[in-house]
Amino acid sequence: MSRSLPTSKFLTTTSTALLASLLFVGCGSNSESSDANATASSSSTSASTSPSSSQNSSAHPDQSATASSSEKSSSNATNGKYKPADEHGPAQNVPKPVKPEGMDVETPEAMEKFIYYWNDLNNYAIQTGDTTEVRKHTASSFQTYVDNFAVWDGVYRDGGWIAGGLVKPAAGTSGAVSLGDGFYAVPMNYETGDALIVDKGEGEPRYKAYKLSEDNGTGYELKVQFSDSGEWFVIDQKIVGDQ
Repeated sequence: MSRSLPTSKFLTTTSTALLASLLFVGCGSNSESSDANATASSSSTSASTSPSSSQNSSAHPDQSATASSSEKSSSNATNGKYKPADEHGPAQNVPKPVKPEGMDVETPEAMEKFIYYWNDLNNYAIQTGDTTEVRKHTASSFQTYVDNFAVWDGVYRDGGWIAGGLVKPAAGTSGAVSLGDGFYAVPMNYETGDALIVDKGEGEPRYKAYKLSEDNGTGYELKVQFSDSGEWFVIDQKIVGDQ
């Protein structure tokens, strides 16, 4: 996929409801949490925010693999070392993204730092179910991502997890267009990994695989805002074409 900020379509079911698509996109990230493959709506001051979605195909890993899930998870997580999620268990020791210095100013450089940081927060939320920080930088009107956050929250709350689905973005901030009043449209490309959602909300674990990589190559336009409070927010995103 390629879009103006990470978005991916996870058509995913939780124990309570069928929640709509999650959209992830990417093409190269530059943060510490990205290096560990660990990156990923709150109200914005005077504006709103929200991204988009992708496709799915079901997967049914052998049930015997799940039976020894917890054993494998605990034996593989040693000395605080990062361990990505797999069909046996969730990611462990995921590095929490650190806010870049010099991000809270209205410059192209700060905007780029913010976009990669926001993506890292999304990847962190995907791996941990902790959407607290990413919500703070996402407009509540960005319904696609508000729905994504609800899905991630629900999966982890019910004891499940997400493996894969992480996004590497490439932000074209040199081609960003000012829309006035602190709003900007930024060309984006994304590279997104395929994902597996393990849903433990109803008895036996259910596995759903998503071929998110099929959307790699799509072009996006991400809308961001530098607010009067001196903070950046993601407001929206739209598809602008295929490469």
